[in-house]
Amino acid sequence: MKIKQQNVKSYQNMITLLSYLSAQDGEEVYNKLQRLERKASRITTAQCNGDANEKADKDLERIEKQIKQLLPNLKSFFINGDPRGYALKFKESEVQELRISGYYPHTDFGGYGILAPEL
Repeated sequence: MKIKQQNVKSYQNMITLLSYLSAQDGEEVYNKLQRLERKASRITTAQCNGDANEKADKDLERIEKQIKQLLPNLKSFFINGDPRGYALKFKESEVQELRISGYYPHTDFGGYGILAPEL
């Protein structure tokens, strides 16, 4: 994966965080989360536009299960139904806990953590 020069440190921080949350190779987890982010984003956009089919809710449940398997050390996350931002997020309280532990997740303007930011 090619990372922009100015984002190398952000990428390294993200890989370290995901290794901590998953006890697996952070880069591999990041790539899987990127794919899940794209899927969830497509589904939530279709739902917002009224174009989702009856399979959409089951697909989102499947994505949630995959995230739980990938990140067993993450206490809580959610799929954001607003298609204007990232789809896979976790709560501000967990962002604060991670920062206290020395991990620095990406956040949105609301303070929610972003699981698969574009770097």
